[in-house]
Amino acid sequence: MKTYKLKAWPDLPPGCRRMGHRRVLNQLSQRHVGEPELLRESGLPLQDLRQLLGHLARHGWLDERDRPISEVRGRTEAVWLRWVWPLQQWRARRAG
Repeated sequence: MKTYKLKAWPDLPPGCRRMGHRRVLNQLSQRHVGEPELLRESGLPLQDLRQLLGHLARHGWLDERDRPISEVRGRTEAVWLRWVWPLQQWRARRAG
């Protein structure tokens, strides 16, 4: 999975000056972010997001990195535990 971060703030074409695009740029200016996170935060359709990322990459404004598999796996396990652990505690109290 790739992550992206802005190298410099771009001048966007008129078709990319909507709020969703600005949310993507805001996220990209702060840290490396993957496509799923950008989609969730911006509300943009996948095609629009990929078009914006392609535009940024063509102009050299985007830093791309590969996210290690261990980091991806660790985040999914953390999300799973965040939801399952309280349910396990509730069931234990109820059964007790």
